Amino acid sequence: MGKLNGSTEHCCPCCETYPKIERVNGRKDSVNKVVHAYKCTVNDATGYSPFFLLFGRLPRLPVDLMFGTSRTASKGNHTEYVKRWKGAMKDAYAKAISNASKAASAGKSNYDRKVRFTVLEPGDRVLVTSTQPY
Repeated sequence: MGKLNGSTEHCCPCCETYPKIERVNGRKDSVNKVVHAYKCTVNDATGYSPFFLLFGRLPRLPVDLMFGTSRTASKGNHTEYVKRWKGAMKDAYAKAISNASKAASAGKSNYDRKVRFTVLEPGDRVLVTSTQPY
């Protein structure tokens, strides 16, 4: 059984269930399920799921069909649908960009609160890296 990258687990909490799934079904059978679960999960930074930002709609899951909660196709012609979809996607992208910039500024302020700067004086020893090959 392989190990997951720690940064991946931090960014995608649903990957924490991956080793449990792997023991039961095997790796090849479960990877697509984990990826689909990730794509359908709302991202904290954008406020939207990657599936919605890619396709402009919520995913239709088997459980939706089972309970009859799946939305039916809207009435109207193709041109009207494209206009509605384009407007909805513009709004979604604008909100996602706004939410991502808010999350980035919150992360920056959190980082700046913890970082400590060192004042260098003439004669202090510093480590210098060279960009030239030896």
